[in-house]
Parts: sequence; structure tokens; C-alpha cells
Amino acid sequence: MRFNWLVVFVILSTSACSNMFESDDGKDSLKVLKPVTDAQGNVIVEPMDIRKTVLAHHPELQNCYKAALAETPQINGKITMEWLIGENGQVKKTRVKDNSTESGKLAFCVTDAARNWIFPKPAKGDVHIIYPLIFNSGTQGAAPTSAPAP
Repeated sequence: MRFNWLVVFVILSTSACSNMFESDDGKDSLKVLKPVTDAQGNVIVEPMDIRKTVLAHHPELQNCYKAALAETPQINGKITMEWLIGENGQVKKTRVKDNSTESGKLAFCVTDAARNWIFPKPAKGDVHIIYPLIFNSGTQGAAPTSAPAP
């Protein structure tokens, strides 16, 4: 079975929501690569559809982060998630590909939350998504920034 790939970046922060997706220069810091396409160039999944789903579940992710911060106040870093989204939009598989936060509790909570998400249905077949989430408490004085592409 052939999987299609999409990589999207998003930043999660405990700071004010109005600044959550802005970089220092005021531009949207969500880094989106090209849409997932099949061999003929037909779009299977739009990056903004993935973003909308993640943003709709932002409260869950923020709750995971707040719970982890309660135990370890200095947690910052990136958790790169891998999702296999089925043709019905349901998450068939989810796993942590990389975790620089070193918080197993945060990684487990994010993985557990994503299992129940419903994404827009891909145009055809299953889609493999790699999605790095940047967690920054804002306590170190630096504005959240996106990570480079893996």
C-alpha cells in the first residue's frame, strides 16, 4: 500500500492565544509544506485541513501540556507525531516519532488525544502525516518559533 506524506508545523504555548501562531516578525509561524498529491498530481489532502483539525483540538493539547508543566515546569521542545489517517478521516495509527521534551507523560497524552480525532476525508486512500508540535511555556522570555523541517 502506498502512503502519501504531509508535514505541517504548529506551535503550542501556554501564552495568550492571540499570539500563539505568530512569530517575532508578526507573520504566521505555521510552516506548511505542499499538499499531499498522488502520482498524477491530484491533491489528496490540503495542509490547511490538517491545521484546522489540530486547531480544533488545541484545548486537548494545551491541557496535556499544562498537566505536564505541573510536574515539570521547564518542559519545552518538540514532539513529532506520526499519524496514519484512513480514507474515512479517522486516525488509524498514531505514534511519537521524536520527542525532544523528554516528557513521556506529555507524549502519551498527545498520542492518546489524537487517537480520537477525525480529519477531513482524504481524496483517496490512507494518508501518512508527520506533524511536529512545538511546546513552549513562554517562561524563558523567547517567542515561540517553528522547528526546521525534519
